[in-house]
Amino acid sequence: MPKRSFSRLGAVLLPVVSAAVTAALVVSALGQPSAAPAPESDSTSVKVDGVETLTNIESVAYTQALASAKAKKPKVTVIGTGGTISGVATSRSSFQNYRSGQIAIGDMVGYLQPEIGAVADVSTVQFGNKGSGGYTIPEFHALTLAVEKALKSSDGVVVTTGTDTMEEFAYWLDLSVRSQKPVVLTGAMRPWAAVSPDGPKVIGADGPANLYNAIVLAASQATYCYGAVLMLGDEFHAARDVTKTSSYRMDTFQTREFGVLGWIDGSNIKVGRAPARIQECDDKSKWYTPFNLNKLGPEALPGSRW
Repeated sequence: MPKRSFSRLGAVLLPVVSAAVTAALVVSALGQPSAAPAPESDSTSVKVDGVETLTNIESVAYTQALASAKAKKPKVTVIGTGGTISGVATSRSSFQNYRSGQIAIGDMVGYLQPEIGAVADVSTVQFGNKGSGGYTIPEFHALTLAVEKALKSSDGVVVTTGTDTMEEFAYWLDLSVRSQKPVVLTGAMRPWAAVSPDGPKVIGADGPANLYNAIVLAASQATYCYGAVLMLGDEFHAARDVTKTSSYRMDTFQTREFGVLGWIDGSNIKVGRAPARIQECDDKSKWYTPFNLNKLGPEALPGSRW
């Protein structure tokens, strides 16, 4: 059903996530005013290792991050949580009849080798393997800590999850991850394999391409200081702006008011705009959101006993 309908997700998960974030703000008492929108400026095109930016990003840290991706092969950690991307369908032509969370993230990344190995040194973490609607607030909390742990040694993180609550996963990580390194969420609208986890690929499966492109994006550092972004169908969106519009269409994720952040075309990444957070990239104290889950335990969040 449409993303904004009165579904179980809208009635249960969204209020809980919103309440959790609100409670965290009250407990931490570290609120910062929202960053003002970036002033309009003349479009400037700059290419750095396959990244073309059509917006003027005046940040030393951002420029250094792009340069580092060119100087050495980046390290990217892929954290799997399940969802349609790890699903197994009843047949190669079955797009809707499938079981999610059936394929290990290590096997999916392995399918992308050796090509993805030329892009980055990729490691995997199997955080979970189930439908995205089955995750609790304490598990959301644990996911943030898992992402931050991975970013201590990796240059970027990709999180695979189901699309039903992908925008909520993304927004949660945007609020709670305190590393400025790229965090990219991806998934699929069609299951990966048919009949069995090691069976033939579903006709038109979008999972392999989405996972490959998400790793390319994270490795490029093109979204350094952007916070969490969502990548599907060769487009990437800001976690704070994106929404799911259909349960069936491949282009389901849209940012109606502002448009996509950019596009991935093979090895080329074009950045069309940047979120307001990029303005504070050189000052972490202003870039951070007020939510520090290293200091706020899951027991303090509403819904933690679910």
